[in-house]
Amino acid sequence: MREALLRLVPVALLTVAGCTNSLNYAPPGGALGCSDPGAICSVGYDDVGDGGPALAASFVDPVGLAYDADGNLYVADRAQNRIRRIDAASGEITTIAGTGEESYAFVEGRDATETHASSPVAVAVTTDGTVFWTDEVSCVLYAISPTSGTVSIAAGGYCGFGTATTPDAAIFDFDSGSRLRAHGNDLLIPNTQQNQMRYWNRGAADVVVGGTTVPAGEILTVSNSQGVRDGAVASDGTLYVLEADYLDCRVKRYSPAAVLSAVVGSLLSDGAPCGQTGDGGAAVSAQTTYPGSLLLDEAADLLFVADDSGRVRAVNLSGSTTTYATVALGTGGIASIAGQDSYNWITLDGGPALAQEFRDAPGQLVFDPNGDVVIADSENGVLRRLNALDGTMSVIAGFAEQGTLAGYLNAPASLAVLPDGDVLVAGRSARVWRLSGGNREVFAGTGDAVFSGDGGPAANAGLWATSVTADENGRVFIADAVNHRVGDVDPLSGTISTVAGNGGGGSGGDGGLASSASFDGPYAVAIDSSGNLFIADDSRIRYVNFGLGPITVAGVVVLPQSIDTIAGGNGNSYSGDGGPALGAALNMSPYGEISNGMAVEGRTLYFADTYNNRIRAVDLDTGIIDTVVGSGAPGLDAVGFPVGIAIHDGFLYWAQEDGDVVKRLELGTGNVEVVAGDGNTGYFGEGVAASRSQLIEPQGLAIDGSGAIFVTDLSHRVRRIIP
Repeated sequence: MREALLRLVPVALLTVAGCTNSLNYAPPGGALGCSDPGAICSVGYDDVGDGGPALAASFVDPVGLAYDADGNLYVADRAQNRIRRIDAASGEITTIAGTGEESYAFVEGRDATETHASSPVAVAVTTDGTVFWTDEVSCVLYAISPTSGTVSIAAGGYCGFGTATTPDAAIFDFDSGSRLRAHGNDLLIPNTQQNQMRYWNRGAADVVVGGTTVPAGEILTVSNSQGVRDGAVASDGTLYVLEADYLDCRVKRYSPAAVLSAVVGSLLSDGAPCGQTGDGGAAVSAQTTYPGSLLLDEAADLLFVADDSGRVRAVNLSGSTTTYATVALGTGGIASIAGQDSYNWITLDGGPALAQEFRDAPGQLVFDPNGDVVIADSENGVLRRLNALDGTMSVIAGFAEQGTLAGYLNAPASLAVLPDGDVLVAGRSARVWRLSGGNREVFAGTGDAVFSGDGGPAANAGLWATSVTADENGRVFIADAVNHRVGDVDPLSGTISTVAGNGGGGSGGDGGLASSASFDGPYAVAIDSSGNLFIADDSRIRYVNFGLGPITVAGVVVLPQSIDTIAGGNGNSYSGDGGPALGAALNMSPYGEISNGMAVEGRTLYFADTYNNRIRAVDLDTGIIDTVVGSGAPGLDAVGFPVGIAIHDGFLYWAQEDGDVVKRLELGTGNVEVVAGDGNTGYFGEGVAASRSQLIEPQGLAIDGSGAIFVTDLSHRVRRIIP
């Protein structure tokens, strides 16, 4: 019965209105070689890392963590559709469930490595060695048998709201923030979408959790809590529950006698407002910002909370002062122990935790066998350990772009093809890589994001590359969003020099020298046929004239060696189609995030107006701006969140994050077709038809002279599609 119900779970399907797929050349059921028309294969990548050390493995959105009794660490690698295991003794990582493909079809009793583990958001390991995981679609608790290694549906299969207490009839509704905690052989299950904390008593005797008696073998609601995300159960049955929604941001405690009290935030009827106050004071008077994970250290009477402020905080539950990770905690007090009120790609590893940043809200917290706190830094694709004694924090799994970990192709986001056919890869990293004949070498950057090296070899420069482009002579421009500059790499000498930007923030300096202008995180660059440069900067597009005389571009006279805005600059919104580009409003990208979003064809500049869900064009003769494709609607069926664009042989191509696809528009007819991706998120499809593959947040796009399409994939790969 449960299997039949699972087949009714909604699954994202590729149903693009009016689209066909011209690159689906594979015979039915047949495999393709990487040189066959229509095939997709990786050409520059760091492997998933299975069979090697965890520090050399790639993660894409690792959100769920759990240790087993032997100290092995399990990771829900969400976007790569895998459950992974890091061996305690060897440090080797393997995939124990999932194929990399996003699919919710399920066959009971299949080996875990042959079973789909699609978008897993939580993982837990009970004392008997059973590995459980959940996803945010199928409303199911999956279990891997510790003896056979096969997968079964342990509980659930019905989506929605309900109070059924038997595992086969249980109703769940998880979301991406749902955690899963083992308590011995039992499970604490946040049924987030239904505001329920549920407890599965897998034992033979009744247990009391937070004052609620849970009969043997049953799954019972033990707390009704708004936006419940995580929880913990003490040995005496005390229940801690973390709430995070638009009304409540707090931690509550239910005693074994069902007495409710506040731990962080108040219990007022109108909720505990979200905020960032209270460090150094009483936890019950503090505010937390959409907390996402909770961890109980029963022996030390401490509670740890991770929240959207970019910090991990410690709460002292005891009646005396204490110290954790060198941070003093008063009686009932709260203080930050890791992170700052800001986000960043990893720029420091191994130093004081309070001096470091997470890329986004720190994710799930777990204890390692030594009692240190391990944190999922999901957006950076790494796991980090906070040392309980000295307060330092370091990467323990997943690769980063700093220090000894700088040799990896981390989250590529921009591409350019050189005249010799080699491919440059940049984006969200402190390096630009050159892919040549299956090899990868450093083209620019040392791995250190601090600006340095002008006038010397590009490989010795300090930079943070967000976009790269090259002209027909091999001249390369690199947008450096962190350092507010654009660098120029000479094709003969290989030296790099700043050609635009003074290193300061803002968008000033129009009408003056490009080298004296200020930028607010330039994130995309494109070259025209004259060798001059377009730079996307915040909500505007600017033009740099490297020539000896003035040039009129889109109605703007740009003086020699100078810079001027030719489109936008009127705030982050949408307006202006059919009128002068200088009067239009654009909403292209947040600071330094998206790259590769412009292309020039003749006297037309095309650009991805990403947050407006459109690709727009500026006529460089008349200055008129118009939408080329996209209605402003998001989603797979529309032009949802277009990023990288390229033009080749009468077609406009774009990488689209909504649906994880590559599409193209025939400029002469207006026909749209899908080039790659099946509408699901995953790393799947080496040597198959591009239309049958799966991508993860494709961003960068480039096309070589033969028509081969290169696209970046957040699985730390560059993938090539043969025309």
